[in-house]
Amino acid sequence: MSHLLWKALLTVTCRSCRWMYASLFALTLLTLTGHHATPAAAQQADPVAVAQAYIAAANSGDFDAALAFYADDAVVRNPLGLFVGRDAIAGWLRQDVQTTRATPADFQQINGETVINTGTVRLQRFADLGIEQVAYRSEYLIRQGKIIFFAPTTQLTPEQQATVQAVAPPAAPAVDPVDVVTRYIAAANSGDSEAAFAFYAEGAVVKNPLGLFVGRDAIGGWLRQDVQGTRATPQSFTVINGGTTVINTGTVALARFTALGIDQVGYRSEYLIEGDKIRYFAPTVQLTPEQLAIVQATSSGSSGGQTTTPARLPNTGPSPVMEPLFLIGLVVLGLLSGALLLRHWR
Repeated sequence: MSHLLWKALLTVTCRSCRWMYASLFALTLLTLTGHHATPAAAQQADPVAVAQAYIAAANSGDFDAALAFYADDAVVRNPLGLFVGRDAIAGWLRQDVQTTRATPADFQQINGETVINTGTVRLQRFADLGIEQVAYRSEYLIRQGKIIFFAPTTQLTPEQQATVQAVAPPAAPAVDPVDVVTRYIAAANSGDSEAAFAFYAEGAVVKNPLGLFVGRDAIGGWLRQDVQGTRATPQSFTVINGGTTVINTGTVALARFTALGIDQVGYRSEYLIEGDKIRYFAPTVQLTPEQLAIVQATSSGSSGGQTTTPARLPNTGPSPVMEPLFLIGLVVLGLLSGALLLRHWR
């Protein structure tokens, strides 16, 4: 089509006709280009597509490409520690991309910005022990095409766990981390925000269904409200990662659920304890199917219930906005081309 338009343009002597033909040619290019192109921003806005692209970059060993996915104030929490900000993340990532190779199996998008990815991964620290592949679960918080929060965890089989512990038995921590967690829960249950707040270290991070809170000031704003209506009943404590991490499960009364007639929900909390302070706290609720149905029926997509949508692949088809423009462009092109040709032949 473009070849025919240029030929007609060169044979027409009327300057106004030339200008109109050139305009038509530009319109053709615009509509055809818009029809076939996919905006990069639209792909980046898809959290699943961002997580997939990040994994591909990390698997390739390209440190700069992988680091570019992180926001300036991003947070990474993994079994090796807590990394706050791009500079801290870069220190970990530079080594990690050299040897870590993930094989993603499943992606679930939760509440718009959160992506849960599962699969298997090769980690050098396990490969050195003869364990080539371990299962993993990663949580991403992705906003405007950038990773705000990334938390990968390994899920070892009993046999793999026994291999790891046989080679490097965990050392006893100087401070009992379970005691720290138990006392924190008691302080929070009492409604004393100052006592509970004192357990947090400088630069601490809280990640919960309500958001990501980095630093004591942000945590204080959330905690003052939380202790007023949250009452936890802890049931089990498990110490992992050499005594630095505590996994606590139990039931909890949360104001946002009691308002819906749900008195107690299950929870799982992860604590990173440094000395006698909480460096990282990540509580998650575990709703039964019946409870989830109540939450979804009351307010679809509320932060209290985790609603999932199927994983989406990057958009590679025509833009839904450009599709009608393409058709309109063709119609206008046909009408004007016919009128100009009739004028030229007279």
